[in-house]
Amino acid sequence: MTKIQIISVFIIGLAIALIAFSGKDYSSYSTFQKASEAERKVKVAVELALEEEIYYEPMEDPNLFSFFAVDENGDKMKVLYAGAKPQDFERSESIVLTGKVNGEVFEASDMLLKCPSKYTDEEIKIKGEQS
Repeated sequence: MTKIQIISVFIIGLAIALIAFSGKDYSSYSTFQKASEAERKVKVAVELALEEEIYYEPMEDPNLFSFFAVDENGDKMKVLYAGAKPQDFERSESIVLTGKVNGEVFEASDMLLKCPSKYTDEEIKIKGEQS
């Protein structure tokens, strides 16, 4: 084998290894329990705990937003997000948080909101009957 072939095989092997290891933690959603055991950032699908306090004071610190969330197992945890409060946050159906647990708090570095559907099932049914 020539030097170019050896280097090419090495680069291809390295690329395959990087792809395999980088997607490992992001393949599925985790829970708060699993996130507290993980050493790296994980994604947790949660719902907003509306009965708990939502804190955002942009005049004091515009990059501090905290709220409580409930994961799929029913575990509730305080979430700190280093960013502004998203518009229509309280109306979101579910939230996907990326981050890690630090003590009793989930520190989110990224947040993705799933907003409610624009149309309700009844509106879709009525529009379908009119067609």
